[in-house]
Amino acid sequence: MIDFIINPHSRSGAAGGIWERTKRILDELGVVYRVYRTEYPGHASRIAEQLTRGESGKSGRRIVILGGDGTVNEVVNGLAENVSATLAYIPTGSGNDLARSLGIIHDTNHLREAVEKILHPSRYRLLDYGEVSTNEEKKRRFLVSSGIGFDAAVCHNLLHSKAKTVLNKLHLTKLCYIAIGVKQLILTKPVDGQLQLEDGRMIPLKRVAFVSAHIHPYEGGGFQFAPGADCEDGKLNLCVVADTGRLHMVPVLLASMAGKHTRMKGVKIFRTGSATVRLEAPRPVHADGESCGVCREMRVSCVRRKIRVIV
Repeated sequence: MIDFIINPHSRSGAAGGIWERTKRILDELGVVYRVYRTEYPGHASRIAEQLTRGESGKSGRRIVILGGDGTVNEVVNGLAENVSATLAYIPTGSGNDLARSLGIIHDTNHLREAVEKILHPSRYRLLDYGEVSTNEEKKRRFLVSSGIGFDAAVCHNLLHSKAKTVLNKLHLTKLCYIAIGVKQLILTKPVDGQLQLEDGRMIPLKRVAFVSAHIHPYEGGGFQFAPGADCEDGKLNLCVVADTGRLHMVPVLLASMAGKHTRMKGVKIFRTGSATVRLEAPRPVHADGESCGVCREMRVSCVRRKIRVIV
């Protein structure tokens, strides 16, 4: 038995059609499965918690997620502690940064190949996950990245963007990311702060644009803010962009699409097991693109090799 958690609203509703195609493939192959459709934000977490409750130490349950990075985040947050469930992923989101990092098929023209790989897996990976907490929200897991400042402001804006829905349907999602990015470049004001690393170092920060903590290299639909991130090393890669003006942020962001920004002015990369960012004024915080509120402080840490995924 395979459990499918489906977000039919992913990619502005296109995921519903992708699921119907997936279902036909499963039925042709005689696969026994159960389907759980999400109906509201946070529902995937509740479904995952119900599926894995009381299964500590057991193995064998396979959960397939059909949705975007946000749906994967919800499922990971719903998994009961010490559960040995195996996750698989059919990406139908706008960004698909997890799939990009892991090399998971996210071209729906190859849907049958993706389904066959899930049904007959030949390769698994045990992935790290991160934990983020703020003064406003309890600890939340993230599988790709978490951040405070400009990148989180873009994520918050995208979550409520009507333009994203329209552009998704026109297959112009990247244009929406760019437009909202420009808007937030204008609106987001730099703020001073401090970064504390796992080894006790206290690093003063001036005019912080954003600090992002990465398990995987990408976020925001392909921005490679942490090109050296390794999802199995038990460490976070922090990308700190500070002490730079709005105009300089443009070449930084452009260079980050190829991971070529790390030696540019105002950019610093740190590798650490945990870190705390404290700012002098509140800024948006995200976990895998999902809102964690607006806060002055973000605490992040890495949990090593706990999420088993078919790749």
